[in-house]
Amino acid sequence: MIRAPAREGKSLAEPPAPMTALRSILRSAAVATVVVLSLASAACSGRRPVVVESVGPRLVSARLGSVRCALTCDGDWLGGVPPESAVAEDFELAARRGIGVVLDLRTADVRGALGLEESASVAGLEFMPVDVDAADAPVSERAIERVLGYLATPGRPRAILLGDDGRVPSMLYAIHLSVDADVELDEAIRSARATGLQADDEAFVRSQVARLRGGA
Repeated sequence: MIRAPAREGKSLAEPPAPMTALRSILRSAAVATVVVLSLASAACSGRRPVVVESVGPRLVSARLGSVRCALTCDGDWLGGVPPESAVAEDFELAARRGIGVVLDLRTADVRGALGLEESASVAGLEFMPVDVDAADAPVSERAIERVLGYLATPGRPRAILLGDDGRVPSMLYAIHLSVDADVELDEAIRSARATGLQADDEAFVRSQVARLRGGA
């Protein structure tokens, strides 16, 4: 029997070109799969942890009419009391933005020079004056506990916290974020600095957070 000669340059054992290409693709896919699984295994084993930073709720600078050094967080606003000529308009704007309560955190002398209750009532806002004056501290402990009690109330109306210049409201809100919202204390203070917190203010915030957490 006469055998047909093999074609030059090709082995009889060599698969057709399409099969060779398919095997190459499958080998590449297998390698890729091994790489992906190896990376996943490394991540799960903790050898190369991926760090994701989460700072939680924070105060951010924003504008609310003529409120000085205005900051906002989760629907609440805070800052320094606006000029007398802008109070009524700013309270109406606050009401349109969903605010329901004015927390008056001004010192007694400033509160006596400019009343806010009537303008708040006209705008449909509840008015809540808080006595913040303390002989040897930026804010009285009674005021801290009253404000934090309100801010931690479930389902409460959103509030605007107004002080002489915004520092006291931002101090109180930083304490609230750290104590009630589990925000890291340094982050809470950083986000409140836009109102001009001084070193003494920051030290006071730290001391009050420690007190409220039972560490002082």
